[in-house]
Amino acid sequence: MNCNFNCSECELAAKGNKRILVDVIGHEPEGGMLSFSGLHHLTVEFGEYLICFVNHCGEDVHIGRKIISTKPAVVLDVIDSMSLQNSLRLTSRLIDMDYRAVLAFSAYDRMLATGHSLDYETLGEMMGFASTVLDASEESFSRLLSLIVETYRQPVKKHVHVPYGQDVDKAIEKND
Repeated sequence: MNCNFNCSECELAAKGNKRILVDVIGHEPEGGMLSFSGLHHLTVEFGEYLICFVNHCGEDVHIGRKIISTKPAVVLDVIDSMSLQNSLRLTSRLIDMDYRAVLAFSAYDRMLATGHSLDYETLGEMMGFASTVLDASEESFSRLLSLIVETYRQPVKKHVHVPYGQDVDKAIEKND
């Protein structure tokens, strides 16, 4: 189900609010804050905004097409801090898609408990995305919603260029 703000839940809740469509991608651990419990979308009122989360978690191969078809205002990439290599593969695809995005590092506390560390803010900056950590607290979810609104208000910018080689880069430039 694609939520393009024509769904009844969004229409009913939208009274006077600005609406933000957020595609959720990535690898949310079972039972995590953004696990949708079988739902395809979740709508949250936050200040003057109605934030409609659309769940696109699944096979990485199909995610790009789903994002292009829904045209979200913001992409929320949920990154499992315990499995960075797998999670960041999808994130690297986002870099060239020119969408506003927020990186949300889940299981961050479990990763710290193993003795590892991660400067998620610097990593996000290097990739051109805002970033935060997710835990089970309401404060964490509120921080995430604030970051989504802040990201939504900013213009889309191309922060990072991933070089693919001369031939491919020339072909990309021709199509831009």
